[in-house]
Amino acid sequence: MKYPDLTITILEHCTGILVHRFKRDLICCGGHTLKNLCPLQIYAWLKEMAQKYDKIATIISAGKSFEGRDLMGLRIAHKPDLPIVFIEAGIHAREWIAPATATWIIQQVLNTTSELIKSYEWRVFPSVNPDGYVTTQKVFSQYVLDLPKLT
Repeated sequence: MKYPDLTITILEHCTGILVHRFKRDLICCGGHTLKNLCPLQIYAWLKEMAQKYDKIATIISAGKSFEGRDLMGLRIAHKPDLPIVFIEAGIHAREWIAPATATWIIQQVLNTTSELIKSYEWRVFPSVNPDGYVTTQKVFSQYVLDLPKLT
């Protein structure tokens, strides 16, 4: 790479803006930031949403991960027999923004007044690779601690 410091600065700037926006908008998932959002917290939030919006939201399961973690999602339907929109996030372990984005989408669908959004059944799985997600958070945290300081 020709200008590694410039690339790092741009990435830090863009990531900082994105994280700032999600810190502001991620109230939908209990106010957790990307740094401390884990599958168990996401699943607890999904259960909370299913209870709060019990007329339109139900918990759905896609089974278990290789390491035995639940693969939990939320089904949102305002009436029966609608076409289905299926969203799966957190497929790739290091894409931490994807589960946060999926929870944001859930919040938007649950609180919509749009007849277009209500004309579909939504099935959203925020973390379909919880094993990798948890592992990369542990590894990344250690990696960040070992990084030299940039000036």
